[in-house]
Amino acid sequence: MGDGKKLFNNHFNPLNAKLMLGLFLIYFIGKNYYELAEKFGRSKWGFAILGVFIYYFGTFTSGIFFGVLAEAGVTNFFMELPELALSLLAIPFGIAACWGVYKLLAKQWSNQATENDNGLLDSDLIRNSQQDSNQTRNENM
Repeated sequence: MGDGKKLFNNHFNPLNAKLMLGLFLIYFIGKNYYELAEKFGRSKWGFAILGVFIYYFGTFTSGIFFGVLAEAGVTNFFMELPELALSLLAIPFGIAACWGVYKLLAKQWSNQATENDNGLLDSDLIRNSQQDSNQTRNENM
């Protein structure tokens, strides 16, 4: 029984776990941005890559924020943490940045879609027929 624990400790590497977590996050972030772009007829792969970039930008800015706090003398907490813990601490900031931009894009694109469509499938046909009838009335007067 003791050999199994020793075997696990020899093969478990926290950096590999961090790498796998990062790959899962990149996949799901890219997938959600891809589906959002597909739903609104935008560049699917471009926005999938943008989502991943936003995640890394969020984690990078959190690292800058932690560094500024540490250098300002607010806390020495960040100086004593190992690199893995700092990386895990930055993940929520990256996810929050992705979520915020995702919601912003979804709201903006849905507003543009409702302005263009007015909720009707035949809005262009109806609009053109109304313009034609208005022109006919003006010519008859």
